[in-house]
Amino acid sequence: MPNAVIPMSYAQKAVIRGSACWSIGLRAIYYATVLLLWIFGPIPMFAGSLIMVLVLHLLDTNVTPLHQFEGDNKSCNVVTEIN
Repeated sequence: MPNAVIPMSYAQKAVIRGSACWSIGLRAIYYATVLLLWIFGPIPMFAGSLIMVLVLHLLDTNVTPLHQFEGDNKSCNVVTEIN
């Protein structure tokens, strides 16, 4: 909201909580899909489990290095109010 004064920590907590729920929800879908393969037998479920492990490994690895921010940490918590 443009005219609201919200502390930075509240926004950070909301974004972190949202990303955690997103990650847990996606993993639940992956595991549910593999469990659904049990209808077709243990071999498709085992193959699906191996594929899921490979996909999760590819999604969880980060080959791009993170940007190293320079400067003082005081400027990271500054929020400007929009008038």
